Amino acid sequence: MGRMIYYKDMMDYYLSKMKDIKRNYALAVEKNDYDGVHDLRVDLKRMKAFFHLVEAINRDFKAKKNFAAFKKIAKSTCGLRDVQVQMKLVKKITKSLGLDVSTYISCLKKTEADNYKSFRVFSKTNPIVKLKESRKTISHSLKAMSPVRAETKARGRFFNLRNNLILLNSENDMREDIMHEVRILSKETHFTIEIIHRCFHIWKDHKVFIKEIAKAHKLLGDWHDLDVGIMKLNDFTAHMDENISTEPFNLLANHMSEEKEKMSTQFRKSFDEFAQAALLYEPKV
Repeated sequence: MGRMIYYKDMMDYYLSKMKDIKRNYALAVEKNDYDGVHDLRVDLKRMKAFFHLVEAINRDFKAKKNFAAFKKIAKSTCGLRDVQVQMKLVKKITKSLGLDVSTYISCLKKTEADNYKSFRVFSKTNPIVKLKESRKTISHSLKAMSPVRAETKARGRFFNLRNNLILLNSENDMREDIMHEVRILSKETHFTIEIIHRCFHIWKDHKVFIKEIAKAHKLLGDWHDLDVGIMKLNDFTAHMDENISTEPFNLLANHMSEEKEKMSTQFRKSFDEFAQAALLYEPKV
């Protein structure tokens, strides 16, 4: 009987995510809250996974078109989130190594202020109001499908995502472009199975699988932060005043590169373990 109410559960999920997005958007706009910006971006990624799942259930629903207003908000916070992460990362590393890179931190603070100003300007267009336009389309798309067909399509969406991850793991050379692809795909797979479990009331054993996939994309998230950090630091030192010693910046860059390499090796092992488990994984009804 629980599966017969999938429509209500899907709409409840959508509305709960909308509520989370509005709350964290307000925190990001009004206070430049670090956790608010982070949680807002995670909420938007969960909503994106939801839209793709609705499209898988009913092909008449166009996920990309309906997500456009949400994407604009995500794009408006991208630079702000990146620089906030970098400040936290750099402060942590320099504290442990005893390095003085105050000029770089000052540069990051200015960049944060500039990005926050741009985000505030964007907020004047009241983008939250435009998000509501997707509700009727989603409702219509879900109502048009029978519960059995909807569940079948939802299962297919998950297994397609899972199989794509397994195929990526088969690459002998785990190039950086593949790692970036895995980072994005693993998050969507994680969010998709959570939505299916919550809205279709199946796969009670999903927690082990989610733990494995969460471990993979968390590691890749940290790896990505270092990757971005190295590029930003190199750009800063390339335009730095010649009178400032480059030694602490070189030590910082070397440390970040070494940590990134370690994470690449850790990820290969973690991803292999995930892929082996995923090949055997057949969720129980």
